[in-house]
Amino acid sequence: RKERTEKIDFKMITFSLGGKDYGVDIMKVKEISKADKFTYVPNTAPFVRGVYNLRGEIISIIDLRTMFHLTMEKKKESTLENIIIIRLDEYMIGVVVDSIDKVVGISSSNIQPSPSLFGDINIKYIKGVVNHEGRLYILLDVERILGVQEEEVKEDKNLLLLQQESKKTNAAKAAEVDFSF
Repeated sequence: RKERTEKIDFKMITFSLGGKDYGVDIMKVKEISKADKFTYVPNTAPFVRGVYNLRGEIISIIDLRTMFHLTMEKKKESTLENIIIIRLDEYMIGVVVDSIDKVVGISSSNIQPSPSLFGDINIKYIKGVVNHEGRLYILLDVERILGVQEEEVKEDKNLLLLQQESKKTNAAKAAEVDFSF
């Protein structure tokens, strides 16, 4: 009997959303937490739950269930949410999930490209799919998921700057009008 041993060179935190199994690269995870009472921020996308004070550091909290248009059960206001704190280059962000499962070690060669059709999630958010111990995990690309927000913020700032510049230009043109008769 020949045993097959594979080199474990990739670890992921596994969790569930809408009854499906997902994973994120453990190297992107700062910590796992439970929290409630997020501070609402007006004029944000529907999937932004608000901000949260994590031991003196203010972090944005997003709900992947809402972002991916998954069904979720109503919870009481005081119910603690499962949060994965993701560390990106310049900031941290909290991601609300249904439940957090475990750390899974795999060989990166077992990560398969994502199928071209996924109903729940935009394909660009998926790094790949991996089968481990009879469970199929969708491996999410957190840089792409959370980087979209950063691009949207930049676009919003650029739009605001353009609007402000336009107002200044219009005001300057109005000031140039010669009212002497």
